[in-house]
Amino acid sequence: MDSVRTLLLSLWQGHARALGCSDLQVVRGVFDRLSASYTEAHRAYHTLDHLVHVFAELGWEASTAQDPLRLAFAAWFHDAVYDPHRGDSEERSALRAREDLAQLGADAALRDRVARLILATKAHAQGGEDAEADLFLDADLAILGAPEDAYVAYVAGVRREYGHLSAADWRTGRGAFLASTLARARIFRTDAYETRYGVPARRNLTAELRALQASHA
Repeated sequence: MDSVRTLLLSLWQGHARALGCSDLQVVRGVFDRLSASYTEAHRAYHTLDHLVHVFAELGWEASTAQDPLRLAFAAWFHDAVYDPHRGDSEERSALRAREDLAQLGADAALRDRVARLILATKAHAQGGEDAEADLFLDADLAILGAPEDAYVAYVAGVRREYGHLSAADWRTGRGAFLASTLARARIFRTDAYETRYGVPARRNLTAELRALQASHA
């Protein structure tokens, strides 16, 4: 965990410098609060490791982004609030982003763009407001196209986060997500992600749905 946190701190400091924030106490304070959020006891998948994965995904495709700080800070804050018992985590994360970015000196336009990106994660299938937003949404869901062992670990982590649900309720909710995702013509919004991960994602989702259905048989 320490190595992951050190890696992310370096990345965070770079993004803060790009924003123009020179107050090291504020920079470190916001990071420490974010780190505390992503290491909450109830999290098993939406952790610092997930942040690393999202940044790695953005790294191979976002080099030509016109608004890289929007993508970066959306990644930092998109799961700043994560409460599986409630349905407003995205809204609360967006508010957290607005407040913390204001402390860092971000202008109102950037704060608004970041908040809109975070809110878009509430309904990935609907897509974002532009191509870069779709790129961010795809990076967040790239785990769907991961190798089988990583995908299985992701599902197990999310199931632990929703441990308050009964087996039947989990099967219903997760099954609906899997079926609706598989019913789409493509899994990912961008051509780059569909080309890279579309086939393995469909394979992973199909296998999970079959396993869920078999567990109910």
